[in-house]
Amino acid sequence: MAAMTTVRPTPEETDGYAALMRCAKLLGQASERQAATDGGLTAIQLEILYVLSQSESGLRMYDLAARLNHSRNGMTYQIDQLEKMGLAKRDHAEGNQRAILACITEKGRAVCQEAVQSHVAFIDKVFTEPVGDDMKTLTVALNRVVAELERNR
Repeated sequence: MAAMTTVRPTPEETDGYAALMRCAKLLGQASERQAATDGGLTAIQLEILYVLSQSESGLRMYDLAARLNHSRNGMTYQIDQLEKMGLAKRDHAEGNQRAILACITEKGRAVCQEAVQSHVAFIDKVFTEPVGDDMKTLTVALNRVVAELERNR
């Protein structure tokens, strides 16, 4: 008697992948709309300000781009836009005049703090509440996917 083989992908795998892709796309679009509502920023600009607000002395442009999975050219453009709004600035790294740091300004910190509060309410509504008690399981599973994707870059 021949062994039965499982057809891949299974319907559960197909449904899971399709749901993840739809969720990522819809969450990205909704985040973009929310960021614009929260202060006239794009989602990436809000994300940049948030990451910079967590750093005491700023971040090298290269490191900021890598951390946000954004191209260096794209990051340069975004910092240019944030500088024009008075929300970020560039400084030279101490001890290395060639290294450029992106830093948040006081105005940027205030805009970020206000936008983050609104964004947290948005995330609670569209993500935290629907996921409910499954948050830990979802987080563990998604972190495994992220780790695999980062290993295969």
